[in-house]
This record gives sequence, structure tokens and C-alpha cells, in this order.
Amino acid sequence: MTSVRATVDDPEAFSRRFVTPLFTGAALNPINSTLIATALVPIAPTVHVSVGQTSVLVAALYLACAAAQPTAGKLAEEFGPRRVFLAGIMIILVAGVIGGLARNLTALTVARVLIGIGTSAGYPSAMLLIRRRAAAAGMREPPGGVLGGLSIAGTVTVAVGPPIGGLLVGALGWQAAFPVNIPLALCALAMTLRWIPRNPAATTPRNVREMATRIDVVGIIGFGCAITALLVFLLALPHPNWIAVAVFPTAHSPVILITGVTLILGITAGTTSTGNQTALHAQAPADQLGTASGLFRTFSYLGSIASSTITGIVFGSGVTDHGLHTLAYILVGVAATVLVLTVADRTPRR
Repeated sequence: MTSVRATVDDPEAFSRRFVTPLFTGAALNPINSTLIATALVPIAPTVHVSVGQTSVLVAALYLACAAAQPTAGKLAEEFGPRRVFLAGIMIILVAGVIGGLARNLTALTVARVLIGIGTSAGYPSAMLLIRRRAAAAGMREPPGGVLGGLSIAGTVTVAVGPPIGGLLVGALGWQAAFPVNIPLALCALAMTLRWIPRNPAATTPRNVREMATRIDVVGIIGFGCAITALLVFLLALPHPNWIAVAVFPTAHSPVILITGVTLILGITAGTTSTGNQTALHAQAPADQLGTASGLFRTFSYLGSIASSTITGIVFGSGVTDHGLHTLAYILVGVAATVLVLTVADRTPRR
């Protein structure tokens, strides 16, 4: 396939053919992050472990994604986003096969780590492909709908993981939660090969040392170790007895009130995600967009890890109104901090 360079007059610069494989690849990560939830209980007796021990399958993907996202972004900058995108898809295919054949917790954990690494290539590579496509078309910025679609694919699709997992596990058993990635990855692979233009030839490093320097292997290893240490620290936190000082819903509140609060949180998550992505695209240097996009997704996973840890601490002795109010207090504190930082930072306004 020959390289295609879009022009200002090219209406197909961001055609459906171009964006569909990017959206598909970016969606595989959030879907897989929650799809496993419905399979944990049936997995436990099959591999002869407790349900609590199967939580390693969740933590393994979070950890792999947190470390792999910026790494994939850096590799995309150095060797081309299409190549990294395709490499990620191939890793997903291997992970789907391993997970489908696995019959012990170790093999399943390996599959989840590979899924995390493979799906981590989707979002930062897609961001870089979109940036370069816009530049080739003579655009200052890509169409808002493209970035919005990528934001939905990369974050909002996390909500469809549990329903998909529930259908698969209910109809085919927990094993289906892994090989479901095979047809999805094959579709993404075919679309990418067919519809995404080849990258220009990358400058080949003269030796292994130069390659290691260009992709910052030492930094990658250090970052991975730091993320691992953080995860271990969070999972080992004690169970503090916090006093709730905020009033929110109780077990006796109307369902409509609880639903309303949930909707507000969902709207907030959607708007902040889209806003942050737009700011990222506008502010990050063009030659560092892949790495920046990977770090953007890494902090999303750090938030997920922190959320799981805090939820476990607050509801460690049981789900109570007191625990719900404690979570509300924490959210208010975090929101206030983010608000202050946002108001103080005038850079995005420019």
C-alpha cells in the first residue's frame, strides 16, 4: 500500500474509513478493563482459587496499561504510529488465544498483562495519526467530531464492558471473556491494513545502544517500577476510620435521587475527559504527542487504581451510608483541588 497524503481540498482526510479502525483500536482498552468483572466469580472455582485472588486479573491489566501507555506513545513517535498500532493489535490476538486456552490463574494473568500492553497502543497511536493527518491536510486542528469520537471510544466505552461480559459469560462461560478479543482485533487489523496509510520510512538506529537511548529504556523501566511500587502501596493501605462530614443520599433515599447524582457524575466525567483531551492536543508539542497521550491515559488508570483502593478501604467492613458519605467527602476534596488548579492555570485559555 502506498502512502497517501491528504490535502486541504481532500474531503476524505477524516473519512469513516480512516477513523473507524482508530476508534475500534482505542475502544479495546476500556472495554477490556471492565469486561472481566462478570467473569471473576466463575473463574475462581475453575482455577481453584478464592474470588478475592482473582482480583489480580483486574490489577494486572491496570498496572500493564499504566506503564505501557506512555511507552507506546514514545514508540509511536520514534517508529511510526501505524506500526505501533498494528503491533498492539497483534499482541491482543496472542493474548486472546492464551486466555482462551488458559486453565490456571498464572496463564490468565499473563493474558491480561498482554491485553493491557496490546490495547495500550491504541489511544496514543490514534492521537498521533490524527495529528499528522490534520497537518498533512493543512488544518490547524482536526475536526472536533474526530477528537470527540476518539474520546468516546477511549473512555466512555468502559461502560459497555460489563454488559458484553455478562452476555458472553452467561452464554458461553467465563472463557469467552478472553477470545472475544480475537475477532475484534482481526477486524481492527484488517481495517488498519486497508484504510490507514503507511508511515514514512523511519530512521533506523545505527545500533542497539542508539535505539535504547531514543526510546529511553532506562526511563521506561524506572517508570514501570514506580507504577508497580505505587500499586503495591495502594493495595496495602490500612482501613482508617474516617468521619464523614458531608451529607449525600442514604439507603432510604429515593432511587431517582441516587440516579440523578450518578448522572451528574457521568456528565462531569464526560466533559472533563473531552476537555482534557482537547487541551492535550492543543498544548502538547507535535513531536511528543504520542508520549503525552500515553501519559494522559496512564493517569486515567492511576485514577482507576486509586478509586478501587479507596472503595475497598471505605467499604472494607460492609457497604454502609457512612462509607458512601466518606466517598462523597473525598470526591468533594479532589474536585475542589482540581478546580483550584484549573482556575490558576491560564495556559489552556490561550
